[in-house]
Amino acid sequence: MIPNKFKLRPKDIHSLMWLGSDKLISKKTDHFPRRIHTSTDVVVTQGQTAILPCKTNEENHEDLMIIWMNPKKILISQKESRFIDDTRMSIERPFLGDWNLHVRHVQYKDKGVYTCTINSYPVFVRHINLTVQVPSRIIDSSSTSNVRVREGETVKLNTWEIIHDIHDMINYFTEVGNVGEELIIRNISRYCGGTYLCQAYNDVPPAVSRPIKVEVQCE
Repeated sequence: MIPNKFKLRPKDIHSLMWLGSDKLISKKTDHFPRRIHTSTDVVVTQGQTAILPCKTNEENHEDLMIIWMNPKKILISQKESRFIDDTRMSIERPFLGDWNLHVRHVQYKDKGVYTCTINSYPVFVRHINLTVQVPSRIIDSSSTSNVRVREGETVKLNTWEIIHDIHDMINYFTEVGNVGEELIIRNISRYCGGTYLCQAYNDVPPAVSRPIKVEVQCE
């Protein structure tokens, strides 16, 4: 039976060690955090392979439990075993101690904060914020096709881009330097006929463009 002076509260157990069979000695570990949280950012372009790093320097790293969670808090993997039904994801170990998560053919929907947890002491938790950049893409079906108008009429040319972020869209017509998804030509003359080029670029290469031919009929 343990003497009263050696009786432990559950929260104290982590700070004590056994010495021999009938003695306890206190080892203060309160100055060691129970969890260490770190964070990093990974930025990739849609379609590439995203490599989310997680590494431990523990000598017994093979005996540790390493768990990856996705932004929705769904279990991706336990050590090298994948649990999520997404064959694009795998655990890659180029060097000892590495437990990197690879996401192949990454899509915009994959963005968010992933978590790698290693049950060392203290527990190591790494948060990786994955940002997926998407190049511009013009929606042909919603944009203006080639047009034919009479001289003196008003022409409206539109191009529409798939937007993943409110800050992503920059559309402009290069022939006139107009910025915006719509170009309006009022009282058009025969000298305004020709091909207008709408270009979309959101700082993620490559830029995309769409030519629109305007034919002006004269009386």
